Amino acid sequence: MNCGKEPLDREQVIARYLARTLDEDRLEEFEGHYLGCDECFDELRVSERLAADLRVSNLSWRQSSGVSVLQFRANAELTQSAKELGPVTP
Repeated sequence: MNCGKEPLDREQVIARYLARTLDEDRLEEFEGHYLGCDECFDELRVSERLAADLRVSNLSWRQSSGVSVLQFRANAELTQSAKELGPVTP
């Protein structure tokens, strides 16, 4: 896997990995790559955390024409410190 790809391409691979929709060859390639690549490893972990938080949070998520759409159910504020928060409890 070429890590120098466009960030959106890498995000799509990670999204497909998390959704378990990568074909077998791409799956094997990505799994062999991300464990040795700090950038991909970190992005995968952030994406996993976001997906977990979406399941129990104030956000809903859907795909529209290949674009991820996040929608808040109530007012919310996204800040740099948000990544430092602990797990959200339902």
